[in-house]
Amino acid sequence: MFIAHMSIIVRYCRIFFERALADINIGLPEHHILIYLSKNDTVNQDAIAKHYSIDKGTIAKSMNKLEEKGLIIRTDNPNNKREKQITLSDKGYSILSDMQKTTDEWYSSVFEGLSKDEIDQLSGILEKISVNAVNVVNERKINHDQAIEKE
Repeated sequence: MFIAHMSIIVRYCRIFFERALADINIGLPEHHILIYLSKNDTVNQDAIAKHYSIDKGTIAKSMNKLEEKGLIIRTDNPNNKREKQITLSDKGYSILSDMQKTTDEWYSSVFEGLSKDEIDQLSGILEKISVNAVNVVNERKINHDQAIEKE
């Protein structure tokens, strides 16, 4: 039943953000990236992909959309010409307050009736589960890769 509840939360979170951010033409993946960039000055796509455990192709598509909308700036890394450095543009910074209001509304709604201690406890538990989930998938990938090499 736990997986079903998590799936419902994730699905409705996506729906909520897609609807709430439609006026500023931002999807949930783009929202996550913009928030990350607002907290991390200049980064590359790999850092974002690693932070969210998202494949590089998905990040690249989101970067293209964000750049087309004028919300980010990509420049060549002077130390590595194959790498792009990414920063928020002025336009990107200008929509952060709208995005934060949406985030605040989501959290206040879904955590309604929970104490701060309950929210903190839930956050800690979910963080542990997230780490475990990443580890189990990465371990299975290694085992799968090793099995293929043995064949």
